[in-house]
Amino acid sequence: IFFLLLIRPAYSRGLFQNKAVLYRKLGISAQMRGELKKALEYYQKSLIIDPDNAVVYNDLGVLYEMLGDSPLAEEVYNKALVLEPDYAGVYSNLALLYEKKGDLLKAAGFWFKRIKYSKGEDDLWAIKAKQRVYEISRIIPEVKEKYIRIESELLEKDVVRMKDIGYPYELDSDIDLEDISSQN
Repeated sequence: IFFLLLIRPAYSRGLFQNKAVLYRKLGISAQMRGELKKALEYYQKSLIIDPDNAVVYNDLGVLYEMLGDSPLAEEVYNKALVLEPDYAGVYSNLALLYEKKGDLLKAAGFWFKRIKYSKGEDDLWAIKAKQRVYEISRIIPEVKEKYIRIESELLEKDVVRMKDIGYPYELDSDIDLEDISSQN
């Protein structure tokens, strides 16, 4: 009996977590069907059960944007960042939100963060983030400088990674990575 008393709270938490996931999925489904009010109800129910779920706050931000409430969308996106600062998806959504507002400098900052939290070379949103930063860098000089620096750092990491995995070709001895990055 003592053992059952110990495992019951953990078992109950698992059931509640599953219910929170279910409400999120129902919210996504309703949102995809255009039933935005219903989606809002489901997301709110999910957050009542699991109030520290950054992914649901991000979903809620997208929904608030669809409902035309950008200030509330921004608020819940920021809540997601407080809960999970390395959650990549929310950076894309904040960048897009600031682009809509016309604040390209702030949007670029969020795109840079999205690049930072990339999930690998095939991360489509990280690729989009690089494209958007490049486009913004053509308009705003400060963004261009940071873009060049970050691209140089990423290229240098690629060279190191290639060496680490035993890439069969050696660089010519007269190529200096420092020189390459300073040319940009």
